[in-house]
Amino acid sequence: MVNRSESPQELGFLEILAKSQVELLNVIEQLVETNLFLEIAEYEESEEIREDEETDEELISADIFDDDNVPVYLPSKEYREYHTVDKPSLKEHLVMGLHLLEELDETDLAIGEYIIYNLDDRGFITIPLENIAKRFNVDTERVGKVLIAIQEELDPPGIAARNAMECLLIQLRRMGVKDDLPYLLVERYLPMIGSDTAFLARLLNRPKEEVESACALLQKLTAFPAKVWQESDPPSVLPDLIIDKLDDRFEVYLNEAMIPKIRYFKEYEILIYKNELSEEEQKLLETMRHEAIEFLRNLDRRRSLLIEIGNFLVERVHQFLCGEADLTPVMIEEAAPTLGVPVSTILHALRGKYVQTPRGIFPLSRFFTRRKKHVKSW
Repeated sequence: MVNRSESPQELGFLEILAKSQVELLNVIEQLVETNLFLEIAEYEESEEIREDEETDEELISADIFDDDNVPVYLPSKEYREYHTVDKPSLKEHLVMGLHLLEELDETDLAIGEYIIYNLDDRGFITIPLENIAKRFNVDTERVGKVLIAIQEELDPPGIAARNAMECLLIQLRRMGVKDDLPYLLVERYLPMIGSDTAFLARLLNRPKEEVESACALLQKLTAFPAKVWQESDPPSVLPDLIIDKLDDRFEVYLNEAMIPKIRYFKEYEILIYKNELSEEEQKLLETMRHEAIEFLRNLDRRRSLLIEIGNFLVERVHQFLCGEADLTPVMIEEAAPTLGVPVSTILHALRGKYVQTPRGIFPLSRFFTRRKKHVKSW
């Protein structure tokens, strides 16, 4: 989960880092619609990269935040053939995420896998915790803590709940909702949500607008998390990272085939300095301006870190990539100092990403593991 003690700037970066290429495209399209300082720009002729030409390295590594230039994010458009792979099943996805959770020993992992493989079609766990505890010869509290780790850390939110009410409450907590009204509606009036909000407002002695807002929030959530995974697009996944073998060396590329060129629209800056706007309007524009520049910077940081992770894998799992050995995952705790980022940042980078290698397409998380505890007290 995100460490809320991080600065707002770092939280913004982690949010972008966690996005796959498809998810990132959705974010870009939404931001361009709402932020006046961002626009999707056409490629200049000098920027177009053709299959029969060498890649202009400057287009990839240039400082896009040079004070003398308009900030711009120019995606890597080297021509590389990439393939798609079927999206893993929900349970496969959850097990991969489970093995990246912190401070779970081998017994905890076995308990977690048992919970995951016994989820029903709704994504709920229906086996009593006491039965699971008896199966693994541990106390119920330990099983409960593994279950909480799955509920609080793995996606989709609400997974491994015991019923629809708990599923919605988990989603509210993970969204950071602090208002007590949505929780109250779920816990006491769940069947009435979406019906007569005026009656609910009178019953709760709360303003009708507050009740309508809380109900609208709850209607955006899902009571059956497995359904979200089954219906989510796309049914296949694109690799975000490509590791190619060229003769006797490997090269790493970020697949940004779907990502457009994004330009900072500097022309709106004049409105900030003209003093013709109200204080509220000026503050809104300044916020948009700051968010636009931060977003472009975060895109650049995301690209750099993913490329660094790819190069790190080339060095650490070289024999696997060459087809000379089975894969031995790397401890994230060992990767963090080399990459110069915290473990939590690497976890965000791995989330939902796939890498295309000469050995096939794999979830990026498959190349990493966490250091497991041999002794654990509860």
